Order: sequence, then structure tokens, then C-alpha cells
Amino acid sequence: MYKRQLTDQEVQNLSDYLQIGGCIWGDNALAGRGSRFDVAFRREMKRVVPDLDKNFEPVDLTYDIFTKSWYSISKVPQGMNYYAEPLEHLDIDGKLAILYTPNDYSDKMCIRDRGKSQRGQDRRSARDCATDRRSGQ
Repeated sequence: MYKRQLTDQEVQNLSDYLQIGGCIWGDNALAGRGSRFDVAFRREMKRVVPDLDKNFEPVDLTYDIFTKSWYSISKVPQGMNYYAEPLEHLDIDGKLAILYTPNDYSDKMCIRDRGKSQRGQDRRSARDCATDRRSGQ
């Protein structure tokens, strides 16, 4: 089991951030439901948003994230881990607060050339991938 826990101050900071309209994206790079990250992320987000009536719900394919995308998306895309589990969200006051993707999309975005992954010894950080994208590489 993944032992990492947010400190009380981190929980408070994230809670404050969400209350002023911020949004958290959690992306599971491990394999599927019940993985160490999945269990830990759900546990820690319940500390950040402790309301009993607030739970993760599946993102419907009619939501803007699918319908207003640059590309037509008719089903949940596979991530790097080859899973295509439903994306989930938790809203506060009717607005998206937490988006959880259990399919490892962050690594999928780091594929430089079609079919060549950045996993392994040449794995780069998400920041490096974003920098390459902005500079047109």
C-alpha cells in the first residue's frame, strides 16, 4: 500500500485552493483501480473534500471535455497503461474541482514520436514534455 500522506497543511492548502475555484488533476500512472496510487489519491482527496455527499462520479461522454475537444472523442481513450477506465470528477458547487484519470494520460502525452515512449532510461519529466510542446519540437 502506498504510504504517502498529505500533511495537514497540504490538505488545508488544497482545500482552500478548491474553494476559490481551483482544479486538481490526478492521473494514475499505475495499473488501474485498486493500485497504490488509486487508493492513496482517493483517500487523500477525501481528506481535502471531506463532505460525505461529495464522491467521485464518472465523467459522462456528453461533458465538455469530450464534446468540445479539438478532436472528436466518442469513447474514453486508452492511456499508456492500455486501460480505458472512465474518467471521474468531483464537483464543488456545481463546478469541476477534481478530475481523476486512472489511465496514465500524462505519460501518453510524453510520446515524442508515434510509437516511441519516453519510458525507461530516457524518461523525461512532464515539464520537459510541456516545454517541447510550447517550443514546437
